[in-house]
Amino acid sequence: MERGLNEAVSKSKVGNYFKLDARKSCFTRELRAGTATFVTMAYIITVNATILADSGGPGSVSDCTVSGNQMTSPDCTVQPNEGYQNCLSKTISYQTAMAVVLVEGCAFLLIAAFGFRAKLARLIPKPMRPACAADIGLFIAFVGLQAHQGVGLVGPDSATLMTISACTSIDPVTGKCTGGKMRSPKFWLGSVGFLIMSLGLMKEIKGSMIYDILFVTPISWNRGTACDIFSQHPTCVPPWAIGPSLVMVGVMMMKVVKDIDWNNIKEAVPAFVTMLLMPLTYSISNGIVGGIGLYIALELYDYIVGWISCMIKMRRVVAKEHNLVSATAGTAEVVEMI
Repeated sequence: MERGLNEAVSKSKVGNYFKLDARKSCFTRELRAGTATFVTMAYIITVNATILADSGGPGSVSDCTVSGNQMTSPDCTVQPNEGYQNCLSKTISYQTAMAVVLVEGCAFLLIAAFGFRAKLARLIPKPMRPACAADIGLFIAFVGLQAHQGVGLVGPDSATLMTISACTSIDPVTGKCTGGKMRSPKFWLGSVGFLIMSLGLMKEIKGSMIYDILFVTPISWNRGTACDIFSQHPTCVPPWAIGPSLVMVGVMMMKVVKDIDWNNIKEAVPAFVTMLLMPLTYSISNGIVGGIGLYIALELYDYIVGWISCMIKMRRVVAKEHNLVSATAGTAEVVEMI
């Protein structure tokens, strides 16, 4: 039945539009992936509204987000950037933020329209590309381990900056553990969901990525609340149900580290710095810029050493020829005197 459904959809206009056969995919696989992706990202619907409520914006335009999804052939998801949200609501005024986003959008539009996007992507050194993919995976996994978007395994610490948490009581201002370390039922419930998902992937069971969400979410619903089987609120999917999926995405993205030549220090050091900076600074751009900057510095060292060696060789050749000319001139003078 599933096979017949997949074949029927693949031959339909919908299948041709999304190029299911060309991408060696099928309807049910895309349905499972889309469901898992939406459930994982749906928290942004309420989080974004809560943050932007402090900016004073009217929130009257949503056409751009809708058209951004509907006009794409490959399946993709579009969500607001949380960095922009916080900047808009806490750093600068609403009007200034909208102007900045407009200018940035026009710049990216021109870059994409004139084909500069692919050229800019190729400027990233080839050894750094797998490192960038891996450190994004680490960043996503790190988010999945935190409390506000994950299972809450790690939390802030004044001495080590980050420590193990999973506490039953947390300071709402600082986020520090105030009691019950490693006793949080939310963490252990999320851990069971992660184990179920891992076992499903081990057995190559289809749809394993959403099994932890389907397991953890109904158990997390409390009686007497607005979250029940008929609820349509995305907030009813708790962070500790989403966190395991984020960690598993990080696991899958770490596969590319095998493509890094760890025996070549010139490639290994920038790659490691990239993977280290991104989760520690909580910024994807900081990790990429730091790794690429170090890679360029190491490459420049080779160029500078080669240039200096070339100059030394040229100086030796010039000095040798000068000595040869001087010796020839001296011999000519001796012959003339004789």
